Amino acid sequence: MYLKGKTSLSGADGCESDNPVPMVDTFRALHPDVKDVRTAHDFKGAREGDKIDYIFTPLSVKVLEAEILYDNVDGRYPSDHFPVTASLSLPANSKY
Repeated sequence: MYLKGKTSLSGADGCESDNPVPMVDTFRALHPDVKDVRTAHDFKGAREGDKIDYIFTPLSVKVLEAEILYDNVDGRYPSDHFPVTASLSLPANSKY
């Protein structure tokens, strides 16, 4: 939640620290209501459930595309997590 700017962190000195650059989950930016987006599947291909893999970007970056890739060959998967991808458009005059 810290990356999204929705919570603070307590430092060793006890001071609260907010994220100076809140981020957005690129997939949820384009697909806020999609259900069954599980990304960790233990090589079994299950899609029901929540995602735990993300591509985060600052709010100033436009998300053009975002996907979870469910590719497999004859039921064999290259990883125990589905890959997530995103295409972004960076602002012309930004440090982010």
